[in-house]
Amino acid sequence: MTCERFIKAIILAKMGNQGKSSLWWLIPAALAIKLAYLFFAYPEASSVGALSIDALYHYKWAMAIASGDIFVNAPYFRAPLYPFVLAGLLKISGGSLIFVRVVQMLLGCLMLAVVYRLTEKIFNRLAATLAVLLLALYPLTTYFEGELLLDSLFALLALLSLYFLLTRRKGKDRPVTSGIFFALAALTRPTILVFLPIAAGYYYLHKKGSTERKTRLQTAGVFVAVVIVLLIPVAVVNYIHSGQIILVSYQGGVNFYIGNNSQADGLSSNLPPFGADWTLDDARYAAMAETGRNLTYNDLSSYWYRKGISFALSDPTAFGALMVKKIYYLFSGHEISDNRPLDEAVFANKFLRLLPVRLPMIVAAAVLSLFLVRRHRNRFLYLYGIVAVYGLTIAAFFVNSRFRLPLVPLLAIFAGIGLASLYDVIRQRAWNLRLALALISAVAVYVLATANLCGGSLTNPSQALFLRGNASLRQGDYSAAAARFDSLSQMTPYFDNNFLNLGIAFLKLGRSDEAAQAFRRELDHNPRSAEAANNLGVLFLLGKEYDSTLTYCGQALENKPYYQEAAVNFLRAGSHSADSQTVRRIEKQRDTMRPYFQDDPQYFLEEGLYLAAHGRLQAAIDDQLRAVELSLDRKQATSFEFSHDLTGPGTGANITALACYQLGYLYGLSADFANSVVYSRKAIAADPRLKEAYINLVSGYRSQGDGRRADSVIAVFRSLWPSDR
Repeated sequence: MTCERFIKAIILAKMGNQGKSSLWWLIPAALAIKLAYLFFAYPEASSVGALSIDALYHYKWAMAIASGDIFVNAPYFRAPLYPFVLAGLLKISGGSLIFVRVVQMLLGCLMLAVVYRLTEKIFNRLAATLAVLLLALYPLTTYFEGELLLDSLFALLALLSLYFLLTRRKGKDRPVTSGIFFALAALTRPTILVFLPIAAGYYYLHKKGSTERKTRLQTAGVFVAVVIVLLIPVAVVNYIHSGQIILVSYQGGVNFYIGNNSQADGLSSNLPPFGADWTLDDARYAAMAETGRNLTYNDLSSYWYRKGISFALSDPTAFGALMVKKIYYLFSGHEISDNRPLDEAVFANKFLRLLPVRLPMIVAAAVLSLFLVRRHRNRFLYLYGIVAVYGLTIAAFFVNSRFRLPLVPLLAIFAGIGLASLYDVIRQRAWNLRLALALISAVAVYVLATANLCGGSLTNPSQALFLRGNASLRQGDYSAAAARFDSLSQMTPYFDNNFLNLGIAFLKLGRSDEAAQAFRRELDHNPRSAEAANNLGVLFLLGKEYDSTLTYCGQALENKPYYQEAAVNFLRAGSHSADSQTVRRIEKQRDTMRPYFQDDPQYFLEEGLYLAAHGRLQAAIDDQLRAVELSLDRKQATSFEFSHDLTGPGTGANITALACYQLGYLYGLSADFANSVVYSRKAIAADPRLKEAYINLVSGYRSQGDGRRADSVIAVFRSLWPSDR
């Protein structure tokens, strides 16, 4: 048997025959790969404690939605669709992460089916089979489908929109279906909106000459109208919660500046001067400090866009070099980490590392299609344009393996077409210059994609160890966390926040002296670490060294005057200060920080306690009333940052109970016993286990001469705490 017949026999055996689709075996095989990874090689697949950074953020947001807080986080800094989908899956599964991951992997199989059908329609069945094989055996697709991240969902929705855009049913376009999936993709990641005029233009231009202009305009208009109609509800929610027109989210400006500034490397999410651990409050404060005014949500995004554009205009050479670097890494074989080190999570995984396909193989095979496809080349121009435009869109921000994931199915389609075309050339023995150029180009692209032209290491064992330490910290394994952070300190002289988190682990283990030493070492390396200064202040607060608490928490507030935990601890220490000079210092700091917390119930609770301690009863009552109002009305935004603090904000219900208890106490001191009773009862309603509220209530009833009700409250108290007499 000749080599040609042998290859053909293998392909036909795999495909069953030319009359049947290969999906009957491709999809089950792909699903088996994905489920084998999930159930046999995924570490802690069911553990919430193993979630980190964006995955943890999505989980917390989704759980808030599932519990009934539907509009939490509005107006949206990040696009909301994935958290809503995740909330639905968690709701129907009783919070099962395994169920969520299985569903996401089933959606991954749907994406493979769409890739197959699209490739089959624009080329042939062999190309479709090869495209799906490449995609199924590329480990990053399976890996990301197992994570609580939006990227796999976005890739599927974008691909479905493209499929219905490029294909017709019974000779008719499908702008409504394509528009629906386009809008859903935009609600997952708004960057796709750059394609709205391109998609509309396709409907207008692709049949030019064969259809009346009016009909083509109507089709394009229907597509655009469907997209807009589906985006309007989110824009309305944003408007209700902000008073501003925010189409989907306002994250774009910050991300643009992250990828375009004088310190940017194009690959990491560092926001100068805050580094990778920046928060939305950091971004807002930096903008406010420079502009000297409060900024709306749209103003905030615009500010960071202007900063990035200013960099590009002021130093076009550096900007150009940075863009070239980002475009290179966009198509290179280097898998660039974001939330977790991929060299550990994927390529050290006992199962995923066995999957043989790597991105340079896909990119090199895709290059073949540029040379070897001769017929109907125009039908591919639109797809080539999509790859180019979306690639530039990603490069305009910053590049990592997550963000480029939606490009991989398109590259796999071209790769399948390229390999199928190569097979046809070999089968026909069409040896010519075109084939030579195709092979030389593919090899050159493969070599470039596997090289590291920009230098430096893209693997980061220090980051991997730090993230493992964080995972142990979240899971409550403080000994393991301390051991990992300590090992990192020996491996790397200084790694951002390593000593900070080491101190937290030590304190959780009851090793206060070592915790203080670790926090001081963090400050030695990074004097601007507000978190380390605040945590030192907490240690002194626990030790009743209030002057030292004021010193360190004051230092934290100098660096971050909007830092709520530091403000709370500062006020707690201030409640114990009687020296007039110290009180003046506290009052000055309070005047500085108070404007940042006008909508923060915890701040008003603590400030009320401080004022009461200094005998300012009416001011204290006003603050506690404000705390109650805010705690009942305020929708807490979900934090997407890892917490470096020893104390955290109270929950809404907890703040309500404590503020009502304080009001019961303060009104009692003011001889307003009617209000003392009212708020003591509200405190008990908010937290039936709050002992002090029962004591206030008994005192209030007795002061009103209502012994019978006082005795009934005492009876309830004794039933709840029989040992307390």
